[in-house]
Amino acid sequence: MKSGQIMRIASSNTPSRDDDAIRLDALAAGIRSLRDCVVEGGDEIWQKVEDRLGQMLSCGVELIVNTAGRWISWRDLRQPETGSHAVHLLDELHAGGPYAGRVLMIREGSILALLDRPLRLDSDIAQVVCGAVDLALAFSDGRETLLRVTEELDVMRVLAGQILQASDPDEVLLRVTHETRRLLGSDICGAMMREGEDVVMRCCVGHFSADTAKLRMGAGVGVAGLVLAEGKPCIVPDYVHSREITSTFVPLARKEKVRSALAVPIVRRDAVIGVLEVWRRRPSKFSQADTDLLRSLADLVSIAIDNAELNASRERAVTELNAAHRDLAERFENVSQIADFHDKVARLLLDEDPLSSISRMTAETTDGSLIILNHSLGLEAACVGEGLSEADALTLIRKTIRRSDQVRDETAILQVDGRHIALHQIGTLAEPVGWVGWIGAVRPAEMLRLVLGYVAVASALHLLERRRIGRERSKTLEGILWDLLEGPRLARAAAIDRARELHISLKGQCRLVVISFGNLRTPSGADWSSGVFHDDLLDRLRLSELGRLAQLVGIRGTQARVICKPVEIDRLLGAISGSLAGLSGSTPGLELSVGVSGVCDEMLSLPASLREALVSLEVAQHRPRARIACYDELGVLGLLINLRERADLRRVSGHILGALLQETDQSRQTLLGTLRVFFQADCSQAETASRLRVHIKTIAYRLSKIGKLTGLDLSRHSDRVLADVAIKLLSLMDMDGPSGNAQDTSVSDRFAANGPFENRKLHDHV
Repeated sequence: MKSGQIMRIASSNTPSRDDDAIRLDALAAGIRSLRDCVVEGGDEIWQKVEDRLGQMLSCGVELIVNTAGRWISWRDLRQPETGSHAVHLLDELHAGGPYAGRVLMIREGSILALLDRPLRLDSDIAQVVCGAVDLALAFSDGRETLLRVTEELDVMRVLAGQILQASDPDEVLLRVTHETRRLLGSDICGAMMREGEDVVMRCCVGHFSADTAKLRMGAGVGVAGLVLAEGKPCIVPDYVHSREITSTFVPLARKEKVRSALAVPIVRRDAVIGVLEVWRRRPSKFSQADTDLLRSLADLVSIAIDNAELNASRERAVTELNAAHRDLAERFENVSQIADFHDKVARLLLDEDPLSSISRMTAETTDGSLIILNHSLGLEAACVGEGLSEADALTLIRKTIRRSDQVRDETAILQVDGRHIALHQIGTLAEPVGWVGWIGAVRPAEMLRLVLGYVAVASALHLLERRRIGRERSKTLEGILWDLLEGPRLARAAAIDRARELHISLKGQCRLVVISFGNLRTPSGADWSSGVFHDDLLDRLRLSELGRLAQLVGIRGTQARVICKPVEIDRLLGAISGSLAGLSGSTPGLELSVGVSGVCDEMLSLPASLREALVSLEVAQHRPRARIACYDELGVLGLLINLRERADLRRVSGHILGALLQETDQSRQTLLGTLRVFFQADCSQAETASRLRVHIKTIAYRLSKIGKLTGLDLSRHSDRVLADVAIKLLSLMDMDGPSGNAQDTSVSDRFAANGPFENRKLHDHV
């Protein structure tokens, strides 16, 4: 109908036949206009129907729909709830409220028309008008369904192409929900995926509330929960009043103005992995075709997820392959560099000073500073870069080694004082040889571990070879030393010859020094006299002040024995004291005692010097502070200890009396007899002369001659004691007889045979 040709179909107060005809014509014209607007189609079909109905009734009309249990204008279906457009009419209609005569029920319980003023319509005409409007709206929904069917295949094809290209499941879900919402003419569409026993919203479009995008439903709760539990589609025509689902999400449905819902399971390998659901706000019914279409789209989602995971897996595989390729290429490059480095290190081992050359090349290769230490942390070689002195680098490496408690069977990377440090042990934990330390400004790469490993191996070869040579030489020298000290005379002579072959001169006088290590043990309890500790102790002794005066040095058990050059005794004792201080400082708690022999005139007499040194050592071990004793200062005490240890009594008496024993028998007997009587007369020359019945000047002459022959000053008490002891020893050994020689009986047996009485006499006399 055109404007101006609108005919009233409302009843007048006194209708006539002509009026009825006019109303019927107007009704027919209005129905035809509704048909035309439906045929024209378009997104604003509700607006067109509302306009045509207003023209038919010649009044203002607003279409009202029942959604989520409330009557609201169709215009508000796409707007969030504000509370200003909601109308509640049913109670007022039944109560004869202000809307009485202003309402036409288009579809019972779903759609009505609200007039701007009361209007009287014949019931038949009103029924025809309402039916025509309802039919127009229903036809419009059907027409949209038919249009969707025609483009469904195109949409599915497009979606399938997009799915095959997509690698992100969330991107696929977003595309599917948009197309599903459009194809099914729904207002909201959401894809929920399974997490444990629940489904969680992963993608949602068309919603008002943020809570909808965060939905989580357990099995059997809400529409999606029901689909998850039963594994089949679910249609809810009226969400708010439905008895098929729980009322848990009814408040949210009211916020979203939801009228109906349709949900289908997303199935993958016969298991429900999610739910695809659509909601409509306007009154409508989901058909079987809608269900089938949503199922097809859910299948696409399942395929999309499989394809996305497959694509993601393929991309991960490609990424991993690329990473592996890069890693292999890098490793190949490293291996090539390491092989070249290894060849250079092997060649440098032939240099005169290989460790210095290796440290210099390594520092240049790794752009850092390299320190090589021996097992006692002594410096073997170093090459330090700019900005760091050798002393600082050495201090830093030593401090790091002492502080770190890591087992270093491989390279350890640390950070100390803002610098990156790499440590690699040379040798094994059982027998460490030394350390390789690297210092750099940046964290070292993997290649450095291999480089330091090769440097450690090369250093170990050099240091172990040097140690082997040193051990062999030390064993040879120690063998010579033990033969000189403990072997028979023939072995001692052979030892001197071997020393001469090694360019070691053993001529002239010497002294023997014996050092006792009272409690020398490693932390693990191993004996220091073997292996690396033996070598370490020998090295420290040789490098000490005493070592600079030594001709031969050896260690056996807990004793070190040193043959020293014949220097002044004060100088020798000073060197011993300095050496003991150095040993005690490097090994805290070490108990050291030292015995020094008298001067030995020739190397063949070293066994006697060994006994003197052991006697001195025993004396030193009883001293509380300065535990150093020299045989020269022991005097009678040394003789007594020698006697206790069954020393060579001939040598003792010969050492005291000297040339006196070389006199002729008559002269020797005369002098020894005079000396014996002199002691019996309490050192009185007059009494001696009286007992021997000679002149006192004769006694004085004889005593003077004894002094010249023995070097003793008989006016001194200590020399008198020595002479008296020598006389007693000669008596014990029967060496003061006419022949002047001892009998065949062994000294020790003869000494023992004298019994405690003679020994006690000697002790009492001393």
